[in-house]
Amino acid sequence: MLSGLGVQLLIARLVGVEGFGTWSLFMNLFLIFSTFSDWGTSLNGPRMMQLSGAEAWISNARFWRMRLSWVAAFGMLMVVLVFYSSQASILLWGLPMVLCYGFMSDWHDRGRQRPDRVAYRQITQGLAQLLGVGIVVWFKGSLSMALAIYAGTAALTFIIWHRLKVPEDKHSGNTNWLLIQLPVLVGWSAYFLTYNLPVLLLGFFSGAAITGFYSSHYFLYTSLATLSVITMDVFMAKPNDKDYGKWLFFFTLVAVVGIAASKWYYPVLFDAKGFVWDASLTFYMVILCALHAWRLFKINSLLNHGTTRSFGTWNILSLSLHIVIIISAALMGKLYDPHAAAILLLLAEGCTLLLFELTKKRNHV
Repeated sequence: MLSGLGVQLLIARLVGVEGFGTWSLFMNLFLIFSTFSDWGTSLNGPRMMQLSGAEAWISNARFWRMRLSWVAAFGMLMVVLVFYSSQASILLWGLPMVLCYGFMSDWHDRGRQRPDRVAYRQITQGLAQLLGVGIVVWFKGSLSMALAIYAGTAALTFIIWHRLKVPEDKHSGNTNWLLIQLPVLVGWSAYFLTYNLPVLLLGFFSGAAITGFYSSHYFLYTSLATLSVITMDVFMAKPNDKDYGKWLFFFTLVAVVGIAASKWYYPVLFDAKGFVWDASLTFYMVILCALHAWRLFKINSLLNHGTTRSFGTWNILSLSLHIVIIISAALMGKLYDPHAAAILLLLAEGCTLLLFELTKKRNHV
């Protein structure tokens, strides 16, 4: 995690706020399309591996992820060329990561109760990327060169760890697996789109500089909220609501305090031209971190109970509500700037979670 933070800070120092906006768009596109190629496996794969008859599920997961990566890479290529053509020469460096994402076997190691292997791969990837991007910064290279090294290193670790840890699949793919996993994919994709819409829309309508301003604050949220996500990953294979809730609350509290204190370290992290710390946007990120943890504990926990359709439904509802709110604000003449983007995201998330709680209570009456 720390190496990932280091890479982003080096990028910020290399290219300033405008280049950081392009970098953020690059990472958001990768997350969206790698989620499609993963087909929900990284989210519920460790849990599925604990159930009886998991061998066939694992076999199909390996088979389809390898092929879906090509479809996802083509989809990313089309989106970049159609919507972000002016930045295509830089953004298309994300294709190697998407193409090779089918090799990524972290979900398999977590299901085998070997998070140490996941850590070794992630540490290797992170340190290699940090070193590579650091060399580019040292020699005053370009953003394109930095992203090429970043993407190539990630793709290489996916391939190496796949060969070392995961045997080749010897079974033909069963299309029923795709249907079984579809609600997980839809829900997970909708989740990413809900949170990534601000960067995607600001990148399209407002340009890289404004996107970079928003992303530098969103970076505070994503960096520290990772603690909550890691907690979810640890408890996904063998869920224990009591322990999970306790640790999730603790690490979310640490994250919230860390974001709130960013006034004192933001200028140190982002000392390149164009970056400005904003109190209101930071406050929105604090609230978002708390709502995100609430979402992880409530909506994502539906997967532990096998209710994949409900998981998909609630995430689609959240995304749909977010889109409706954005369109409504636009019709009322509201400007979609970084502050508005954060507020509208908070409204969508808050309303979704409140509705989830009300529905849950009504079902128990």
